[in-house]
Amino acid sequence: MAVKKASKASAVESSPPLVVGLSQAGMTPFLRAGIGGLAASLRSIALEAGLKWPKAGEVVVPLGPGSATVGARQVTFHWGESVAETLDALVAGSFRVTAEGLIHLPGAYGEEQSVPLQAALQDALKRTILQHGKTTDKRGSQQMASIEIDDKNVSFFYQPYKSFVHMIEAGPDIQKALQKGTVDLAGWAYPGGSVRHVGLGGATSIQYSPSAAMAAFFAIVGCVSFSAPGRAGILLVLQPGDLLKFARERSSLTPASVGAVTVSGASDAVLSVRVALQSATAEASGSVVDTQSMLLRATPWDSKQKYRVATATADALPQPVLRCFERAMKLWPTQLVAVKKPKKDQSGYFSSPSLVREFVAENLANGRKWFHGFATARADGDRFIHYLRSSTNKGAMWAREREGLQIMIDALEEAEKVLIRSVHVAIGQRFGAIAQQTEGVQARRNRWQGEREKWRLAFAQAKTHEQVRAALADLWSRAGTNSELKASWEQVLPLLRPTNWQAARDLALVALVSYRGKDSQDDVNDETNASDNE
Repeated sequence: MAVKKASKASAVESSPPLVVGLSQAGMTPFLRAGIGGLAASLRSIALEAGLKWPKAGEVVVPLGPGSATVGARQVTFHWGESVAETLDALVAGSFRVTAEGLIHLPGAYGEEQSVPLQAALQDALKRTILQHGKTTDKRGSQQMASIEIDDKNVSFFYQPYKSFVHMIEAGPDIQKALQKGTVDLAGWAYPGGSVRHVGLGGATSIQYSPSAAMAAFFAIVGCVSFSAPGRAGILLVLQPGDLLKFARERSSLTPASVGAVTVSGASDAVLSVRVALQSATAEASGSVVDTQSMLLRATPWDSKQKYRVATATADALPQPVLRCFERAMKLWPTQLVAVKKPKKDQSGYFSSPSLVREFVAENLANGRKWFHGFATARADGDRFIHYLRSSTNKGAMWAREREGLQIMIDALEEAEKVLIRSVHVAIGQRFGAIAQQTEGVQARRNRWQGEREKWRLAFAQAKTHEQVRAALADLWSRAGTNSELKASWEQVLPLLRPTNWQAARDLALVALVSYRGKDSQDDVNDETNASDNE
């Protein structure tokens, strides 16, 4: 598959300027993201030419015989003597393949990254916009590279490519749209969707205007692609507010590490980018006005293609909560796990995103308290969120992840914090009593683990308001005088009423699983063995 040059039809060369604007009729969120990707690609071309990118106003980017003028809300193409040569220059500067055969998008990635990161980003693209086999042209067989995990070099495989559809078809298809008024693009231009009636010969397919076609080709740059468990992909659609600012910020929103390319779900992807935007400078304010993500995966009716099965947005998240999630994210990263004995042609590692982070992100993105449903939620099929994971059970939370949970407690209301602190005090006093009654370190730890499990089951199995109150009262009474309750019992009372009993149950389990005593080994969680067994 060779890169095609746009033809030099004189009828097209005399075309008037093409305006591609955010406010144009028919621009969907995906297409507006594409306009942002177009601006970001033009910025990379401008920087390669030694031009400066302005903070406001307009900038003219030379493209062969023509040019593109980028403003805050639109991009205007002037074709010069040849539309074809102008488009060729735009495509050559925007869609590339590295010497290793890895897809490179200068507008989205900036400089070429390491082979492991570039391969991970390419894999994410192959799960989203480039999921269909016909969108890429392979260059030979898989190649081997290595990545450092836990101070060891681990081998993995990646597929090199000669080219991809955007390199081949962008110029000819945009030129066709300029000539005929519209063009019919393939399914990659509508990720997760399909033609409703294939047998009608395209009668129900989408026809793209020249502006929309330009935007569709550059959506691969304006959107962020992630990998997700189960060979799923997540496409994050970014809505630019100011094209000049968006172009400047776009590369900072691309995952900067191999682990960050894999997220747990659509909500996790949205919040990851929201956190990155929050950390941006004041000058970047307004670069992105909306974020939407879609989960793409195979379905029972079609195992070959990935369809849009879930979406997520997070537009009105309180800043204190978002700041807490940002801090917790650092303690809930995607883990790169080395495979002890990989099979032939199998990569030597896999990515394992945090199930707790997925749970919290899902709640926040849907406008719920982050702990909502903590008592009953299951992740990854059958793992209880409130169950500490070990080599002997299939809980969802690693002991190392509790610190992130403690950070999220900072985002709670004061009454909720008091309830959690009162449970912490009670558990601490119960552990202290056990320590005094038990000789031998291992015996003490076994009893601590049994005590924690006793109260976990008491709260998790509570199905009514009365049962939750009884479990809390039992714990408080057995622990003795509780300084938190003594000082702030009036704040806790509303949480013990019939209308709030489920929140009280969730908070009690949050307190139980987040508690960490002075002895760092107060619970036995052999994480090494647990990861080896999965």
